[in-house]
Amino acid sequence: MKDYRISRREALLLGGSALIQSLLPLPVIDEIKENHVPRMRLAAGPGESLQRVLLLYDSADPLSQMLYPQISMALDYAKIAHDDADIGPDARVADPSSYSAVAVAAESIWRLSDEEALKIKEYVAGGGNLAVLVRAWNPVLREVFGIQDRQEPEGILIESGLRFVADFFPGLQGLALEKQYVGMFSAMAATTVDGVQVLATSGDGQYPLLWRHKFGRGRVLYWNMDLLADREFRGFAVQSVLDVHTSAVMAIANVGLFHVDDFPAPASTRKLEPVAGEYDMSVVDFYYKVWFPDMMRLARKYGLHYLWIIPFNYNGLVEPPWDFDQWVHAKIELNGQEVPFCVYMSHQVAQGEHELALHGYDHQSLRLDWWMRDGIGEEEAKQNMISALEEAKQRWQEDGLGPLPFSYVPPNNLYDAAGLEALHEAFPSVKVVGGMYMGDFEHGGSREFGPEPWNDDLFSIPRWTHGYFDEPFTRLVALSELNMFGVWTHFVHPDDIFNTKSNYPTEDEPRNPYEAPWRGDPSAPNDGMFDQLDHLLDWNQEHYPWLRWMTTQEAYTEFVNYFDTDAAFSLGDDGITISLSKHPTYLLVRLNDGRKLDLMHVTNAQIINIHAGETYTQYVLKCMGQEVRLGLLASGV
Repeated sequence: MKDYRISRREALLLGGSALIQSLLPLPVIDEIKENHVPRMRLAAGPGESLQRVLLLYDSADPLSQMLYPQISMALDYAKIAHDDADIGPDARVADPSSYSAVAVAAESIWRLSDEEALKIKEYVAGGGNLAVLVRAWNPVLREVFGIQDRQEPEGILIESGLRFVADFFPGLQGLALEKQYVGMFSAMAATTVDGVQVLATSGDGQYPLLWRHKFGRGRVLYWNMDLLADREFRGFAVQSVLDVHTSAVMAIANVGLFHVDDFPAPASTRKLEPVAGEYDMSVVDFYYKVWFPDMMRLARKYGLHYLWIIPFNYNGLVEPPWDFDQWVHAKIELNGQEVPFCVYMSHQVAQGEHELALHGYDHQSLRLDWWMRDGIGEEEAKQNMISALEEAKQRWQEDGLGPLPFSYVPPNNLYDAAGLEALHEAFPSVKVVGGMYMGDFEHGGSREFGPEPWNDDLFSIPRWTHGYFDEPFTRLVALSELNMFGVWTHFVHPDDIFNTKSNYPTEDEPRNPYEAPWRGDPSAPNDGMFDQLDHLLDWNQEHYPWLRWMTTQEAYTEFVNYFDTDAAFSLGDDGITISLSKHPTYLLVRLNDGRKLDLMHVTNAQIINIHAGETYTQYVLKCMGQEVRLGLLASGV
C-alpha cells in the first residue's frame, strides 16, 4: 500500500509514527477502553431497535491512535452508546447487524480481507448505516464509500483550506477555513460516483472532502481527510454519526457560558490607541463609560450571564508583604466624588444575574515554577501561594464583594496540582476551575468537562472559544462544542482592544491583530470589535436559539446532573423511546428520511426548537421525566 498516510500533525510537525506514538501511546487507548462506562441497555419495543454504534479503531495505526480517543470521547459526551472494536490485532470485524450504525476511526481498514470487508458491504446494502470518519481505502468497499476509482487514489496534502458547501448541520453551510486555521492536512485525490452529495471541498474547490452516499438501502457519510483527529472537530464526529441514521438521538446539556477575564481589575489611567483616537479617553474611563455599558447591552440583548473574573493585582509578587496598591489606584468620578474604580465596578458587575470569580491575588499562575523565584524553595512557594490567596480572600470580604467565589479561572490558563491544593485550602468555596480545552495537560490545559483530575474537590469547565472577532475558526470551534453536547463556553478580556502590534511589538499573536476600533464607522457593518461580537452572538442565536445562557455556578449543577445520568435510545418506524437513569435532560432528535415528529404524540417532553434543514429536520426537546416517547409521522404526512 502507498505510504502517504500521514496525519495533519505529522505533516506540520515533520514527524512520523514514532512521534505520534509519543504523543498518544497505546496505554491511552487501553485506558479509554477500561474507563468507558457502558450506557444503559434496554429492551427495544415492538418494531424498535436500539441506537448503538459499532466504533472500529486500530490500536496499531498511528493515525487511529489520535482519531479514536476524540471520537470515543465525543460520543460519550452526547450519550450515544457505542461498542469499540479494535481491528488491529487480527483485522477482523465484529458482526455489525445488531448495530444502528458502524463508525470507522481507522484508515487501516484497507488491511481487512475480502471476507471481512464484505461483512460491512452487505450490512450497508441491507439498510445499515456507515460513517467513515477518516480518509480510508478498501477495494471491496470503494463503491460503498462512493469512490469511483478502481485503484487506490493518490494521496495528497490539502493546502487551500476547507469549505462547507452544503447543509450538514445548523450554522455550518458556507463556512470557509483557510490554511491559517486548519493547516495542511491529508486527503485522497478521489473521484466520487454519480449521485453523491458533496458537503465540503478543499478551499479551491478541487477536491471533495466530505460527502453523503446511498448504497443499496444504507446510508454512508465519508470524510476524505484526517481532521477529525483534532479536538476541534469532536462535534463534527457526533453529527456524522447522527447523519447516517434515518432517525437518531443525542443528549445535550444545553449550557452557554460567557466569561470576562481580568475585570474588574487594575486599569491604566493613560490614553492608549485605538481608544484614544476614537474616544479621547483613558483606559479606565473607556471601561467605565463605554465598554461596560456596551457589554451590558449585549447581556440584555442575548440573555447573557457574565462571570466577571477578578485579579487584584498585576504586581508579580510571589512573597510577602502583599499589597493592594494597584487595586485602589485608578479612580473614577461619581456624583462629584472620586471612588476606587475596581471596588465600585466589582459591586456593579455582580448585581442581577451575573457573578464574580477569582483570578488570583495577582496574575501569577498557581504553578510552583512561577513562585519558586529568587531562591524560594518548594515548600515556601506553596505557603506563599496560600498566603497570597488568603490576603485576596480577606480583601474580598473587606470590600464587600458578596459571597466568596464559587469559580476560579487560572491566569494565563496555567496551573499545577500544588496550585490547586493551595487554592482549595485558601478558598474552599471554589468548586469550579475554568481552564482550557486545548494546551498542555501537564500545565493545566487539555481539560475535559468533569472532575478536575488533579483535585477531587474541584470540577473542570474548560473554555473553548475566545475573543470579539467573528472569525471562521471561532465559528468552527463553537459549532463543534455545540454539536458535541449542546454547550458553548466563550471568554473575552476588556483589554483585548489594546492588545495590538503597535502597543505590544513583541507579541506574536496580538488579540487585536487588525488594530480595530471599539465601535468604528457606523456606516461600515462589523467595523468595530463591539459589532463583531454582536454579530457572532447574533449568528449563534439565529442557529442555536435554544441555548440556555447561565451563570457558571448554575452550569456546575447542570453538568453534575448531566454526567450522573445515563441514557438509552430506542428507534422505530413509528416512534422513539428515550430512557434516562436519573435526571431529565435535553435531547436533540435528528430525522434524515423525511419523517417528522408527531407533535400530538410527545410524552414527557417539551419541544423547544424545530430546525428544518435541507435534507433533515432537527428537534430540541426538554425532558420532563425519565422516560420520553416520541411519535413519528411517515414521510409526506
